[in-house]
Amino acid sequence: MINLIGYSGYYFFIGGLWCYWLESFTTRELEYPYNAGWTNKERLYHICLWPLTLGVFVWGLIKELIKNK
Repeated sequence: MINLIGYSGYYFFIGGLWCYWLESFTTRELEYPYNAGWTNKERLYHICLWPLTLGVFVWGLIKELIKNK
């Protein structure tokens, strides 16, 4: 049981790091109106589902890199 709590802590910590980086990246790099600050609902989504959102981000990045070659 203690391992489950520990792993959950790691999971949400990584999600928090991902959410922090993604929010700072999008608000800094995107143009208006996409560079607006996030709501708490958006932050919670990215913290809880970070494997999905990270995968989508990496997939889009790879597609853009291949398209630009």
